[in-house]
Amino acid sequence: MKNQTYEKSVIPKSYNQKWSNRIFIGLIAGVVLLSVGSGVSYLQAKNHVHSEANKIVKSDKEQIQKISNGQSSQNYKAQIFLNDFVKAYFNVPSDEKEQEDYQKVLLAFYGQDLPVASQGQQKNQSELESSQLMDITNSTATYLVTYTTHTKENVPASKGKKASVKTVTHDNSTLFKISYGTVKGKYYVSTFPTFEDVTSLNAGKSAPLLTMDAVTNLSKSKENQLNTFVKSLLEAKTKNQETLELLADGLTLSSNEELVSVDYTNFQQKGKDTYKAIVQATFKNDMGTHPENYVFTITKTNKTFFARDFTNVITAKDMETMKG
Repeated sequence: MKNQTYEKSVIPKSYNQKWSNRIFIGLIAGVVLLSVGSGVSYLQAKNHVHSEANKIVKSDKEQIQKISNGQSSQNYKAQIFLNDFVKAYFNVPSDEKEQEDYQKVLLAFYGQDLPVASQGQQKNQSELESSQLMDITNSTATYLVTYTTHTKENVPASKGKKASVKTVTHDNSTLFKISYGTVKGKYYVSTFPTFEDVTSLNAGKSAPLLTMDAVTNLSKSKENQLNTFVKSLLEAKTKNQETLELLADGLTLSSNEELVSVDYTNFQQKGKDTYKAIVQATFKNDMGTHPENYVFTITKTNKTFFARDFTNVITAKDMETMKG
């Protein structure tokens, strides 16, 4: 028919076999290289992790060794042995026959007979009430011990009464110091224990002297601003967690207390818009009133104050650095 057209069929161009083989070999090579690269990356990562793990383990071992070699480290096996010795020492029976067994029990802790120069020892009946380990080293341990004793006392005859014997009970507290040693990983008490007064733990007048006589080196207006902020801060401490968080970081809410008064404040400028504050305030709770101390940093941003870095310990050094 006239004017009728036909589209010519397009036959895909054929590829020769040599070029197909090259493409196939290239694909295989790419897969192999990718696998090798992944393997190398995996091995490098594995080696890195292994190396870092070894560093951590080595560091931990060194730290453990450091702690183990310290005089203040606690040997828990020794504690078990020493706890048993304290129980045995302070639980003294009243019966003479039982006291013979008691001496045998103590001897087991010493291991060998310790030489005794006296001609005999007298043991009164006693019971251990409580014991608390206060300090332990590689050769000594000190316990705070509370025990009850029962002693016999003669009551002389009086009108209408014959002479008699009564038992008197006493409650006692002492520091009980034990020296011990080790043989092939086992323990023994190496000498007779000693007693010390509990009051020897009190530093007393040896403690640093603290006086609140520091001078604030700020203008009166600046001091008034800081005092107003401190009062608001301590009131928020007893009333509202959300308000407290707006004023400070590191101060905990105590809703069962009430701020009675801010009794002492001292401020020292530590930098631009940064101040060190020393504060003592009185609070009230169900027990009555009590003072609390605070040392912290106040920073000012624009017209807003914010407190952080709290501690409750005022030291003599804090006061010295703030004297005029």
